[in-house]
Amino acid sequence: EPELVATRRRAADALDRAEASRTRAEALDTRSAWASYVVAAAEAERARRIAVNDELDWANQLERERRQKWAAEAAQREQRRRIREGFARETQGTRWFEGLIERKNEDYEVACPYAAFGCRHCGPRSTISQHLETCPARPQESSSPDKLQKDYDIVCPNSFMGCSCTFPLSQLAAHLQTCTYSDTSRASERSQRTDAQLKAQKSAEQERARRLRDESGIALARAAARVARKKGLAPQAEVTIQTAKLVTDEVQNTGLRRLGAELRETAAAAAAAAAARGNARRAAIQVIAAVAQRAFSSTNCEAKVFGSCAYGLDAASSDVDLVITNWCDGELIEDRPYVAYVLLRFAQHLRAEPSVVVDRVLDRARVPVIRATIYVDDGSVPVDVSLECASHTGLAAAELGRSLVDEVSQLAPAAVAVRALLRKAGLNDAYTGGLPSYAVLLMLYYATLNGDEPRSARKKPVDALADASWVQASPAEHLLRATPTTPHRKKSTASESLRPTYARSAPRQAPTPPPRRSAPPASIGREVAKQLLASGPILKGDDAALASTLLNFFRLFGRESQISVSVRDGGRRLAHGDSLGGLFVEDPLDVSNNVARAAFRGKDVLALFSRAHDRLRDALLARNRRVLDALFVDDEE
Repeated sequence: EPELVATRRRAADALDRAEASRTRAEALDTRSAWASYVVAAAEAERARRIAVNDELDWANQLERERRQKWAAEAAQREQRRRIREGFARETQGTRWFEGLIERKNEDYEVACPYAAFGCRHCGPRSTISQHLETCPARPQESSSPDKLQKDYDIVCPNSFMGCSCTFPLSQLAAHLQTCTYSDTSRASERSQRTDAQLKAQKSAEQERARRLRDESGIALARAAARVARKKGLAPQAEVTIQTAKLVTDEVQNTGLRRLGAELRETAAAAAAAAAARGNARRAAIQVIAAVAQRAFSSTNCEAKVFGSCAYGLDAASSDVDLVITNWCDGELIEDRPYVAYVLLRFAQHLRAEPSVVVDRVLDRARVPVIRATIYVDDGSVPVDVSLECASHTGLAAAELGRSLVDEVSQLAPAAVAVRALLRKAGLNDAYTGGLPSYAVLLMLYYATLNGDEPRSARKKPVDALADASWVQASPAEHLLRATPTTPHRKKSTASESLRPTYARSAPRQAPTPPPRRSAPPASIGREVAKQLLASGPILKGDDAALASTLLNFFRLFGRESQISVSVRDGGRRLAHGDSLGGLFVEDPLDVSNNVARAAFRGKDVLALFSRAHDRLRDALLARNRRVLDALFVDDEE
């Protein structure tokens, strides 16, 4: 470039002047001569740097132009590629495009030209000349071959696609214009094939359903004959009303008795497996209690069991629910952030214990929980540890559940089967959207109260919060209704080992004092259970009643997409309820609490109950297998 050349020339001239000035200064060796040399050298360095910067700018300009040119060419190539692909997508499947990429088979099937004279030969077009030499219907030489060749019948060229038309050769062009298979593309042919497959599958499913109905009818007829022989009835060609009633009663009673016996055997086996883990669980509880006493510097701290392990609905792999009591001074306070903070500090003490592994701390739950695993001599024990607070009703719920299980004999076996079904489907953990054991127990008691024909259907639904008329003057009344706020007292704190850290982390301005109320004692659960049992009917305890309870449970909750129930007043439906997954189970200890509030997978639970009801109902007719095994059959089977 001219400018770049001029800059280089000026830099070279400045360097020559600097060399000349240096030679002159060496010769004269005076101050002024050396000062002139310094000025000349600085000017030469400045000219050199200007030249270097100009060269760099010129190189950057060339690189920028090269990249701009490459980007423009790349954009043009991409535009051409998109145009090609768009054109290919738009033309794909059209008759013109199909004609370009594929050719019809020229060797299509044709009929004999002498079909009008009685020949029924049809074959490939390439072999028609060989057939004409030996065709029995070939006319004499006096006939006009040109006329015969123009009028012989052929099949449609689209016969390999499904067209079954046969016509004279002279009508080929007219037929192709109206043939329904002329415009058939690969996509449409694939669609037709898929529709045919779906139709075949639907027909197969209908045939399977018909065979199942026939098999059920055969089983019913055999049962009718068996009952007729037992009752001394005359054999009949068809089942009469009297025989049908006897068959229904016989099959139902026999199947229910078998199912009830199987439920009790399963519950006994589960209880034995849980009892075998008793030593390990007791050792784990002692470890948690010892850590709590050291952390809160109090020998009054206790680790008490609640949940499924408290009322005998636990399995060998169930978590042990523990609550730490007497961990703070004074009256409990309804302050979830404070309880969560103390629980986080307590989790640090658990992590320091060698035999404890803290899996997770759920500090944002309604009742904060520590999920940990305790390693003892007899194995590992999973535990859920929480702190006693005003909103913690675990101990009262444990007493309520224990009282219901002791008084109603069919609750425990049915609950064990339901929890096993939920555990197999992964819906038994409340912290992952499943159904807790307390909710299962209340739902089973509701099904027990309603019987075969729900009495709640004859009742007007009530409001979940406004109705507390069933509670008379008793110690449980304050727990069953909204508790008033008491005057503010000195804020309850943890022990001395936790108080200093909390004081430093707390804000300088104290928040508005939250409401205070005492934790519900365990005796409240027994009192509420007595009222529930007093308001319900007298229940049977035989195997048939047990099986009916399980079937009614699956029927009541499996046929609903959204349901709200309460066990008060003999069991009733609620008009509405705050339910995330379609389930609202009112807590008799706190009518504003939904026991199934965490079951955001409630619709999956209800669908599982629906399938279980259908399987048990069908399995009652089987004679040579366990009825309860049908409950745990996979959906694919």
